[in-house]
Amino acid sequence: RKTWLGDLSGFPTPDFSGLPTDLYLSGVPVLPLETSRGCRWRRCAFCDSQKSVSGGYRERNLDLVVEDLRTLSAAHRTKYFTFVDMSAPAERLDELSKRILKEGLDVRWSVQTRLVPYLDGQRLERFFESGCRQLFFGLESGSQRMVDIMDKGTRLPVAARILRDSSEAGIVNSAFVMFGFPTEADEDREKTLKFLIGHRSDIDFVEASYFSLYDGTRIAVSPARFMLENVRRVVPVEDSVDEELAYRWTGDRQPGDPQEIMASAEERLLGKGVRMKYLNAFDVTTAPLVLADIHGRQGMRERMAIVPKPASPRPSSKVSLVTGVDWMEIPFDPYPEGDEQAGGVRLLVRSGVSSAMFSVGGDEMQLPGALGRPIEYRKLRDTMSVKWGKSAKQTDKSLRAMLNELSSRGIVRTF
Repeated sequence: RKTWLGDLSGFPTPDFSGLPTDLYLSGVPVLPLETSRGCRWRRCAFCDSQKSVSGGYRERNLDLVVEDLRTLSAAHRTKYFTFVDMSAPAERLDELSKRILKEGLDVRWSVQTRLVPYLDGQRLERFFESGCRQLFFGLESGSQRMVDIMDKGTRLPVAARILRDSSEAGIVNSAFVMFGFPTEADEDREKTLKFLIGHRSDIDFVEASYFSLYDGTRIAVSPARFMLENVRRVVPVEDSVDEELAYRWTGDRQPGDPQEIMASAEERLLGKGVRMKYLNAFDVTTAPLVLADIHGRQGMRERMAIVPKPASPRPSSKVSLVTGVDWMEIPFDPYPEGDEQAGGVRLLVRSGVSSAMFSVGGDEMQLPGALGRPIEYRKLRDTMSVKWGKSAKQTDKSLRAMLNELSSRGIVRTF
């Protein structure tokens, strides 16, 4: 029997006691907190919230949310919170900001919300004053035609204004975009690319994806309306949640290859200075909220623009880890049979300054330990040659490639 709770105010404050927060890589605890459940809009054609979230949209009393923040901040000695609401209404966030300021809480928070006219510059400045350091927006497309077909309920001029106002308020923003939505034409995709490029100074991260069809969405219920046919389950599981469905476009016109479309879009955007989340070293971080608070929005953008020089050590050069780097062994799923790195354990190397991370496996796991203090490259090469059982020439090639990778992530320095 399936049940759901309609009153979120009946829940106690979340209890994270016993959770080893010191083992997380963010440096300080960043605690999740839910202030609402479901989505009040619930009309986006691609979203399965009506199936995956039972009971519709409901909220937790804001007085309790403020008390949650106060209690958890004191208990875990942190001011960082990420509201895990599916899409928090802007009006509710504004009221929460007012209450945080009234209560004098010293917190930092991030959340996802919609691009609605209510979000003006004054309100976004109040968000920042109350501790908001990161906002996530579902932009989805730079083509108004596609935005309307998706039933997002947003207008692109308003979206552009909010992105600008949030950035001017000092809030780091992320824009989600989707390629390959049914009926998307080349000109629609071009409009999206031009929108992102044209507003790159106001957008801090672009998170791009390719359309997937899920059970429980409006498209799955009425595929013909969206020019789809032959919709079917890939895995025959009844009454599943978040199950991806197979489909084809109606008629002779079919979408291009998803991988080619995504690769082409990413190459174009990166070439124009648009920051694509997960596609450069700085973005591989467990706590952008913390970094945004420490460095500020502009400082964070400046750090992202820095491209460390590759390591080109001479035999007499010295090499070492930069200050604040640590590492830990992590389990991982072995790669396909025949991969020499398959062994069930890798070493995760992390910079405490930038939060950049890099994982190594096999013999290379011995390298970070050897760089704990400055060492002459010649001596490092000879040491690794013995440990790896390789010739000096083979070791030199592998070692330089490895040092270049670590240097590009700000983990290793050569001097």
